[in-house]
Order: sequence, then structure tokens, then C-alpha cells
Amino acid sequence: MACSPDTSKTDGGRNGESRDILGPLLFLLYKFICSDVTDIFDDSGVGKLYEDDIKLYSVLDNPLDYSDLQNNLNDLQQWSDMWQLNISYKKCSVLYLGKQRIMPQVNLVLCSNTVPQVNSARNLGVIVDSHLKFDMHINHIVTRAHRLASLIHKYFISRDPSTLMRAFVTYVRPLLEYASCVWSPHSVAQVKKTESVQRRFTKRFLCCCGLKYSERLVELEVDSLELRRIRFDVIHVYKLLFGMVDADVSALFVPNKLNVDTVTRGHSLELFVQQSRIDACKYFFSNRVIQSWNSLPATPDDFSCLACFRRFLQRSDLRRFKVASN
Repeated sequence: MACSPDTSKTDGGRNGESRDILGPLLFLLYKFICSDVTDIFDDSGVGKLYEDDIKLYSVLDNPLDYSDLQNNLNDLQQWSDMWQLNISYKKCSVLYLGKQRIMPQVNLVLCSNTVPQVNSARNLGVIVDSHLKFDMHINHIVTRAHRLASLIHKYFISRDPSTLMRAFVTYVRPLLEYASCVWSPHSVAQVKKTESVQRRFTKRFLCCCGLKYSERLVELEVDSLELRRIRFDVIHVYKLLFGMVDADVSALFVPNKLNVDTVTRGHSLELFVQQSRIDACKYFFSNRVIQSWNSLPATPDDFSCLACFRRFLQRSDLRRFKVASN
């Protein structure tokens, strides 16, 4: 759902000091009204709200689950009519995740319109497909990153490597690292495809002519994108375990109780490795990060604060967890 309140500007006040006051006030009122929309759904569905976008998650195991999902959509429409906030039904879609069982062809209806079924959808900037492989998202960001990296070489007059790398870090690398904890690739082909952006960009430096990619990284004093994603995963685990992220940690991790009292190797915050049957679960964030997290030779002082933990990671060698060589 995407619905926006009508905002207006006022020209009153001396020298226009009162302009743009009504707009923020109405937006705060709008957010207050929308804050309880996720409470209207029953136990069969879970609603997630971000600004003016809402997503409804349901587990569909039998035909009756479709009826429960349709009832939740009806409740959403009633809430919309009550608060007079129209739903942008043209932007709504249905995305089935995982293996689709043989189910009856049921059309979900919202605002008297059939909600179309799609194979992929954008969720807060990340393209999610029905198999949770994120190939479409990786192809999309790599294409954009290659285009921006080429523009830097084309329009920057300076050939200084430090200047060009600073532009790359500012404009290109954020595209390749945004929400990487969600979509981080596990196959060698996708890792190399993502790494190819920085590989090709650094290959055009005169000071790196004839050097291998690993040698260019040392010369430019930068890390590979894969190694940076591994660090991001470990840092995100730290934030989750120490309450810096509002999330249900128990749904992601299980403490390794065998090492809580008697720690012979590693640290006291080791996590239990859960068994997975499919790749979507095996390489999900909460599973793929456990091996690198448990291997950290950290001391209690290294966990004292986030800054200390970041400095500790810079000294730690995580290259053995890479799936592709430079």
C-alpha cells in the first residue's frame, strides 16, 4: 500500500519563515494514523509497515489460508475507508516465496480489483524473487555500478588513483553494499560478477598496470568487496546480539550452550549451527555468518563497544571465509 496525505505550504509569516510548516505537521499526523494499521490483522498474517508502504505476510498451506488472507485484505480496505486514506492498488502485488504447492487458483481482491501475481518485487531497494536467489538484484546493481564507474573514468579530469578511488567509494561502492546482509551471494559466479566492478575500475589505473587484482588492492590499500561483505555480516551479528537493532534475535540465532560455561576456543558468544535442507536457508544471513562469527578470537574487551569491535575486525583475518579468490 502506498498512500500519501495532501500537504500544502503557507506563505504567512515574515520573510517566509512560516513556509513548509503545515506539510511536516500533516505528515506527522499521517504517521500517527498509520501506526496502528498492522494491528488490524489476525494471527494468520503479519503486517510490516515502513513509512507509507505496508506488506502482509501469510503462510499458505491449504485453501483455508487463502480465505484468511483475503479477510485480512478486506480489513485493510475497511481501515482505509474509515481513515479516508486511499490505497494505491495499482502498486500492489502478490509474491509467493518458496516451492508453490498445488493450490486452487484463487484471486485475491483489494479495493474491488484483483491483485496481480508477480515473480519478483522490490522491497526497500532490494529485488526479491520467488526463490530467494537474489540473482535479479545482483544483476541490477552490478549493471548500474559498471555504468557509474565508467562515468567516473570518463568525466574526471584527474588521473590520480586516490582521487578516483575516493569517487568510486562515494558513488559506486554504496550501490554494491546496500543491504548486503540480505542478498550477499554465495556462488562463485555471483561473487565474481559483483567483484568485477571494482576489478575493472582499478585495472584502468596507470600505477596498477600489469598488476593482478590482489596486487592492485594492496597497492591502493582497499579490500575486496567480498571481504567487506563478510565484515558487514559479522558487525550486524554484533548489533543484533547487543540490542542495537530492533529485531527478534531468538528467531535468528540459537546460543551455543556447550561453550557458554567452559570456553576452550573462540568466545562466550558462540552460536549454534542449525541444519538446513535447501540453499535458501543454508545461505541465509543467520546461517552463513555463524562460522565466521564463532571463529573470532575475540576477548571481552573486544566486545566492550562497537568501535572496539570494528577495530578488532580490521586486525582479524577473515579471508579464509571467501568463496572466490581474487
